[in-house]
This record gives sequence, C-alpha cells and structure tokens, in this order.
Amino acid sequence: TIHTLGLKAAHACALPCSALAYSQLHDSVREDELLSSCRQHGEVVGHRFLRSSHCAFVDFATQAGAHAALRAISGMRFGSQAIR
Repeated sequence: TIHTLGLKAAHACALPCSALAYSQLHDSVREDELLSSCRQHGEVVGHRFLRSSHCAFVDFATQAGAHAALRAISGMRFGSQAIR
C-alpha cells in the first residue's frame, strides 16, 4: 500500500506532503529496486526500509516528486508483488 506521508494508493496527508509510506511489502520487494523506481520520479532525500515491519518510507525533496512517484509506481511489480 502506498500512502502519501504504500499496496493501495491513498492520499493520507491533509497538508502538503513530500513523503511516501509503502506498507504490506512482501519479502520479495527489494530495497534497491523500490528506491531506484522512486528516484526516476523525483529527488529522494531520505528513506527507511523496515523489512521486519514490511514497510518503507521514502522522503522526496519536493511534493511534486512524491506525487509523480505515487502515480507512476502504483501498479508496478516489485518481486512477486504489484504495488496498488
């Protein structure tokens, strides 16, 4: 689930937000693959990949970058999982 702040696209921030939270990530989702895809849509300024919690947080330099990644990554496959 992808949240603006993971496998559902949702707008969770009431205020402008430049971070995405990916939740319910399958073990087959690789950190480098997810980050590489995010970087194609905006400057990534920070991230945390919490494998044991099955989630990741990606911070973008701009709100526009976060929203571009949200739109582009929704539906992509990472490992055996499609991000929705």
